[in-house]
Amino acid sequence: MAENTAQTDTSSCAEVSTALNEPMIGSAPQVGLWILLEVRDVWEPKNLETNTLPDVANQWIDDAIVRGETDGLMPRAQFIRHRRRPSDPLTVMTYRDGELRRQEIDDYDELAEIDPLDYRIPKCDELLYFVCTHARRDICCSREGLPTWQRLDVLSEGRAWQTTHLGGHRFAPNVLTLPTARSYGRVRVDEVDEFFAEIESGSVPTRFLRGNSTLPPDAQVCEPEILSHDGRYVSLSDIEVTYETASGMHTLPIPAKSNLQILAGCREREWKTVEVYDVSD
Repeated sequence: MAENTAQTDTSSCAEVSTALNEPMIGSAPQVGLWILLEVRDVWEPKNLETNTLPDVANQWIDDAIVRGETDGLMPRAQFIRHRRRPSDPLTVMTYRDGELRRQEIDDYDELAEIDPLDYRIPKCDELLYFVCTHARRDICCSREGLPTWQRLDVLSEGRAWQTTHLGGHRFAPNVLTLPTARSYGRVRVDEVDEFFAEIESGSVPTRFLRGNSTLPPDAQVCEPEILSHDGRYVSLSDIEVTYETASGMHTLPIPAKSNLQILAGCREREWKTVEVYDVSD
């Protein structure tokens, strides 16, 4: 894919990314431990650095991240919220090793008694949707994400949450599904019904897929092909991905990459060059 240097002063980062036909596959942040905490106050641009949480909550998040990094889990913390009354309990969730766990608390002080790496947190068997609506991080996230979240919340009967930055706001609306751990982009409100129907049927709508967050990017980019063969990812080398089907082991070459100039975000209006996988849509 040739480098594109077209620039505009008025288009949003999401509009520019779409106009450039920027591939999304392979762009999901790799995460082995998701940490999701309900925060109902305003989310600042760098919400983990500046927020209104009490010290006990910030310390809990910091400790969870440090422990996750020590264990090689590539942790990521998210603030989440829903349509709830101030008197409702707060929700804390974690995802690790294919399992989503969820616990309700009445006060952030209770976090001191919760180990985010402990499997004793109650398991959540529901499929949940997390839509980035982080307006202060990038306007595309709220302008594009809020309508998508509202529609998903209706369709899922309350299983859709708003969340802070999921990475790649130029792909807004961004949606994370747990416990499937897949990240999707450009899930616009006029396509939400179709997206939801495919997810709920157990399918993976690959035209929206950014990647499986449990996999490294080179494996993420091969997952649509693996899924088309009813396969399962096994391993990754420098040049290929190995996957397994009912007929045995197979390999796929990792697609080449090329450079593309994109508008990184609407707040900074900065243009940068990124590597994208050379794949056809």
